Amino acid sequence: RNGGWIDFLVADNFVVSDEFTWSNGRVSGRMRSYCKVLREAPVTYSFPAVNSDEFLHSLCIMGASSAGAVSSDPELTYTPINGWKDGMIVWSDRDYVSSGVQGAGMCEGGLYLLPSRHKTIDRNTEISLKAIADGDTSLSLCAFLPSDGDMRNGGWIDFLVADNFVVSDEFTWSNGRVSGRMRSYCKVLREAPVTYSFPAVNSDEFLHS
Repeated sequence: RNGGWIDFLVADNFVVSDEFTWSNGRVSGRMRSYCKVLREAPVTYSFPAVNSDEFLHSLCIMGASSAGAVSSDPELTYTPINGWKDGMIVWSDRDYVSSGVQGAGMCEGGLYLLPSRHKTIDRNTEISLKAIADGDTSLSLCAFLPSDGDMRNGGWIDFLVADNFVVSDEFTWSNGRVSGRMRSYCKVLREAPVTYSFPAVNSDEFLHS
């Protein structure tokens, strides 16, 4: 009386449990549970508390269907924008735009988390991220931080390098009057699913497992 579900569920990678029972004291029976993860848990990452009086940064995600970041500074919020590339606004409260963005190492084409603040961010602010992987590719997190010895990096650079983030070449931000340079620090937080396709069976009978 399984409705023909068992073979279907097993073929669809449901995992079978040990038995449990049901009973009313007079009639009883045994059942098994067939379980499958339909959506992976969100990917999360927590950055160290900001330890500089001013802090220039932004965040970008590759391979996510959705993502967001939150901070302990109520004035610092993030707006997700698809398709990070040249010519995009870098901070909501300034007219600086990006230039020189090239390749996955700079999160080109990724989901950009536009910060509401350019540099006026409270010391000791805590920032964390949550993302849902799109299921087909690896999920990478990139943090953009100033270069040129600019100390407005919140103390993140040493932390990210120690955590195996990979640093990119420089790109720039500018409004035509004021400009600066940044680097992207990226790390794969979730690998792409591994798949394999066998050739079509070309024999009349086929023994395998």
